[in-house]
Amino acid sequence: MPQSPKTLLPLGAALMAGGLSISAFAAEGDDYPKKTPVLPTIKVEAGAEAEKDGYRATTTRVGKTLQDPHDIPQAVTTVTNQLMEDQQVSSLKDALRNVAGLTFNAAEGGRSGDNMMLRGFYTFGDIYLDGIRDTAQYNRETFYLEQIDVLRGAGAMMFGRGQAGGVINQVSKVPHLGDRGKITGSVGMYGYYEMTGDFNKQITDTIAFRFNGMKRFDGGWRKNPAANDRPTLERDGVAASLGIGLNSEPYLHHSR
Repeated sequence: MPQSPKTLLPLGAALMAGGLSISAFAAEGDDYPKKTPVLPTIKVEAGAEAEKDGYRATTTRVGKTLQDPHDIPQAVTTVTNQLMEDQQVSSLKDALRNVAGLTFNAAEGGRSGDNMMLRGFYTFGDIYLDGIRDTAQYNRETFYLEQIDVLRGAGAMMFGRGQAGGVINQVSKVPHLGDRGKITGSVGMYGYYEMTGDFNKQITDTIAFRFNGMKRFDGGWRKNPAANDRPTLERDGVAASLGIGLNSEPYLHHSR
């Protein structure tokens, strides 16, 4: 028995028409070549100066080499260059006032110059400059120092014979790559003034020169009634250093 043709519902007709349209669009789109946009390569090179320590030091040289203070199994207190500049300290004694457990003598035992006690022990044989014993009797300046490391406890394992109080190691400023200059000054009562200069000059890719200078005048508050004058202190200082092989592989390996 012949069957009557099926009638398409409106919804089915719409879906069929939509499918044909999509297929036709896809077939037409395949005729166009697929092009992926390629942007040009941009290469950026820049050099950034490493940020210096603030009040908290991230490196120390009290262990003879540059290292992290956490690697030293003793308490280490570091007076950084930033702290000394902010306080405008002018002597080692003024800088060490930031260190707890350290007291100052006034020529006890017949010793002049910097005479301090660390943890109750004398330090006249435990003051170092860049790891070298500095036992001279004089008043030390800070204009050429990058930082001051104070090691608490016996330092015989690293520094040999010494007291049980600890070690005070002064770290000098050294040349570095790049040109940089700074002039600082301070004034006070009784004619006090101080000026310091710190200049670094890069000569070649591996050689740099650094110069530090200081001039200070300090008038005392005491007055001599007989001569009608006051005691004064005038000090001048210079420190120059030359660095060679700063960008070489041995230097980079040693500075890590």
